[in-house]
Amino acid sequence: MLVIQQENAFSEEKLREYIIGLNVKFPHIVFAQAKLESGYFKSTIFRENNNLFGMKIATRRPTTNKGENRGHAAFDSWKESVVDYAFYQARYLGDIRTEAEYIQYLKANYAEDPGYVDKVIKLSRK
Repeated sequence: MLVIQQENAFSEEKLREYIIGLNVKFPHIVFAQAKLESGYFKSTIFRENNNLFGMKIATRRPTTNKGENRGHAAFDSWKESVVDYAFYQARYLGDIRTEAEYIQYLKANYAEDPGYVDKVIKLSRK
């Protein structure tokens, strides 16, 4: 049991590696999204729900969520949250080929904050 807990223990480096290992598109941007969406990995939604991306319950695609808490999808581990985001990308971003197209998609569809994309881009460059 201890080995499993250590394997699933969260760190920024493990997150980067996991995103890359899942072959998620534009991993540096997705990492920045996780950082921003989770309040630099300190938000209640991340701590209670293991939800790195502020995702809601998925109804039109495969999902790894185990339910809902505080209006957001809840996951058994942070890794399941990343897999869920990979499912999201596969379902809705299959035709996106370039970083510019991805950024445009985020502007049009992803966040309510009009400054979201600028924040994500700034974080992704660090």
